[in-house]
Amino acid sequence: MIICLIGEPASGKTTLMKSIMLELGDMAFESKPFSYHYNDKFIVLGKYDTGVFQGTDKLSMAVQPKAIEFVKLHKDKIILLEGDRLGNLSFFVEIKKTHELHIFCIVADEKIKESRHIARGDKQSPKFKKSKRTKIANILKAENCLALENNDTEQAAFIQQTIFNKINGVLT
Repeated sequence: MIICLIGEPASGKTTLMKSIMLELGDMAFESKPFSYHYNDKFIVLGKYDTGVFQGTDKLSMAVQPKAIEFVKLHKDKIILLEGDRLGNLSFFVEIKKTHELHIFCIVADEKIKESRHIARGDKQSPKFKKSKRTKIANILKAENCLALENNDTEQAAFIQQTIFNKINGVLT
């Protein structure tokens, strides 16, 4: 099973994934063939550290072919990912050939997203943000996604519980 968090910049995808990772147990880190965290049950694609941009945003723009092959080799694990590098239609088409895919679209109000952009000090242009909004809209039209609002800690906790309910359904 693969769980993917998608959403516009500053919707809270990375923050949610870091919170989820805390509940997955101790995880080791590997950097080959690309960065990921893992334990006996889970793999989280990307690199999570103290930087502004984390997760799959730390991966090469050309990571997708390696990621597809990697995922195919790890059918025995629950794989989680978030972000733009792998959160795209062509990746989803390929991994659905071998895995059950669950896409969660993380949504936040414009004022909340803007305050998050300011807090993290990013310099993403309006044109860049618009292109990501269009990309997410296209995924929502083409894929079966569950959209969840992430404007406060209660909503974040609900999203996290929803994801763990999905995980626990596979583990039991």
